[in-house]
Amino acid sequence: MKMLRSLKIIVAMSALLSGSIFAQEARAESATNVASARVIQGDIEIFEDRPLSFGTMSVGTQGGTVVISAAHPRGVASGDVVLVVDSGRRAVFKKNSESGLGLFANRLRNFNIYVQDTVTLVSGANSMLADLDDLTNGTTGSDAAASFEVGGTLYINPLQPQGVYQSTYVVLAEWE
Repeated sequence: MKMLRSLKIIVAMSALLSGSIFAQEARAESATNVASARVIQGDIEIFEDRPLSFGTMSVGTQGGTVVISAAHPRGVASGDVVLVVDSGRRAVFKKNSESGLGLFANRLRNFNIYVQDTVTLVSGANSMLADLDDLTNGTTGSDAAASFEVGGTLYINPLQPQGVYQSTYVVLAEWE
């Protein structure tokens, strides 16, 4: 019997020992990390880099036109108008993003550019009408260029009075 008791004690002790040897405490580890996101404003600005100028001209008794176009960036006169060589020029507008992404951001948006159809240039009580054209054909699509140009046709009246004729016009950009 003694042997049985010893065996029971040995088995019980070995069970206790094996339990303490192989049992492990439950443990948990944690770590922290940062989640981030950058939000930019989608504001785009358009600014005039170079103004539209129909140039310096003289006009006779019949009047005529001055055309600033993609084919004639410095202007071409018709009718009874003489244009001083290389005096006209297309307007250049640029697009830029206030987001800090620079001109690259301009390619991230789908653009449509609209130019006011007509404008009346005024000098005192005298005036001349001009039809305006977007020389980049709407500058549409997601790959729209970072700049675009405006030209047009100036209609000069017969014996147009001398003066510096000016006006403002609207260029509208829509984007998604």
